[in-house]
Amino acid sequence: MGMAVLILTGVVFSVSAGYFLLRTAFASDTSPGAPVMVDSQADVESGKDLFARHCASCHYADREDRKLGPGLKGLFQRERPLLSGGAVNEESVRRQMIAPFGRMPSFATLPEPDIADLIAYLRTL
Repeated sequence: MGMAVLILTGVVFSVSAGYFLLRTAFASDTSPGAPVMVDSQADVESGKDLFARHCASCHYADREDRKLGPGLKGLFQRERPLLSGGAVNEESVRRQMIAPFGRMPSFATLPEPDIADLIAYLRTL
């Protein structure tokens, strides 16, 4: 029994460490002028299509003006915080899509690969 617990603990620790290392490998510097890093598994063109279907009715992609929600041009290059008060990074944008602040509808039903594609597209704006 003790050996099983030890092995299980090692597996959990290894998976957690692997996730952390992969996550930091795809993190990027979001300062102005920094190169855009996109998750190599994400599809920017798919994200553009998803944006057109799910987001464009409320958000502009090509300017910062408000539509129903804020314009998203240059979202990942912004130094000011989001309306929710958080910094602009992949985690906060993902959280806003899944459990939104304010009147934005939730997109929690979108599969994770679609959310990754949307974020990859938003990084290009």
